[in-house]
Amino acid sequence: MFPKPEKKPKKRKQQSKEYLSARELFLRAHPFCQVCEIDPATEVHHSAGRVQDLLLDERYWFALCHACHDHVHAHPKWAYENGLMLERNKITSPT
Repeated sequence: MFPKPEKKPKKRKQQSKEYLSARELFLRAHPFCQVCEIDPATEVHHSAGRVQDLLLDERYWFALCHACHDHVHAHPKWAYENGLMLERNKITSPT
């Protein structure tokens, strides 16, 4: 038999609820894609990743349309050069 998958820690579950609410507010505040500036923003890109407290850190969020979000992940070199992806060692901790 395979072991049962571990359940999400309660902190992550709470973060997920907070994230969905914050995401909705963020997209309302940024209705257009921050890359192409033409299409409606439908996705939140996390330039510093989504681990631990970075999930909720809006300093590293970008409102993007689906096409631009796909482009960011398909072209990481371009994304790093344009500040849409950050190296982990250059991320400042929340204050």
